[in-house]
Amino acid sequence: MYGIDKYIYFFDIFIFCFKMNYMNNINLRNALYYKYINHNLFNDIRISVVGYERCKSNKPTLTIKKPLYTFHVILNGYGHIEFDNTKTTLGPGSCFLIPPNKTFIYKQDNEKPWEYVWFEFDGDAVPKLLANTNFAKEYFFKITSFNSVLKTIDYYKNIYTKRKKDTDTIYSTNFLLDIFASLINDCQRKIENTDLNKHELKIIKIKRYIEDNYNDPDLNIAIIANHFYFTQSYLTRLFKKYAKITPIQYLIKIRMEKASELLSQNNFSVLQVAESVGYKNQFYFSKEFKNYYGIVPSKYKNLS
Repeated sequence: MYGIDKYIYFFDIFIFCFKMNYMNNINLRNALYYKYINHNLFNDIRISVVGYERCKSNKPTLTIKKPLYTFHVILNGYGHIEFDNTKTTLGPGSCFLIPPNKTFIYKQDNEKPWEYVWFEFDGDAVPKLLANTNFAKEYFFKITSFNSVLKTIDYYKNIYTKRKKDTDTIYSTNFLLDIFASLINDCQRKIENTDLNKHELKIIKIKRYIEDNYNDPDLNIAIIANHFYFTQSYLTRLFKKYAKITPIQYLIKIRMEKASELLSQNNFSVLQVAESVGYKNQFYFSKEFKNYYGIVPSKYKNLS
């Protein structure tokens, strides 16, 4: 597959980021909404091959070594893989990834040969993407949300039958990232279900709620407590025990970090920044900012 104009490509990545909830809960009462987006994760993923195959039982054994990452999702049937002196049999709902320049041997099962989709890709951002999935620890595993992945595959199969050739990069990149979104969600759920106790899980949810709503000027301890059906005193006590700060201190922390990102861009006034991170009063925002960073926003902006 061949690349297309960078402008179109990055517009598509923006759409993906929007789908991934980077810009959720926008406070439309503000004249400005701004949230710093780290494009480093997705701005360098190059898809070289997207493929599908229903293997015949007499297909010969393949020995492969490629300069790219090779990723397979098995839809039906079974196959056998040998990689790093490990032999593995995989079936429907499994996936495997082989790193660049690694030799692997694979063959379909003779009685129930496998059917799969596969991708070949590389890019500087790929290790960061893989670090958020089970591929950080293993190369073969069962996909928990396989039905979701199947829907994704069916969706893109329909698109590919109708697409224009010059949209290959857009659809192929989204195809891969949509599948990895399901794998990342699987991994996150596994961590939450096995490694954390119920109180720590509550703290994670509270933090996410604050991070998603920090730009709401009306957000306070009462609203946060009511959202989780806690009393204010219980919420504060629980959060402080496990997060080592109070919920309001965490809210201020998030607001100040976001404000510093905006001020560093040097494109917005102090008033605009104050409003975009949830402050109705510019002077109160400036006081909070100075308490947190030891410098007023206007000077911080000029130093950036």
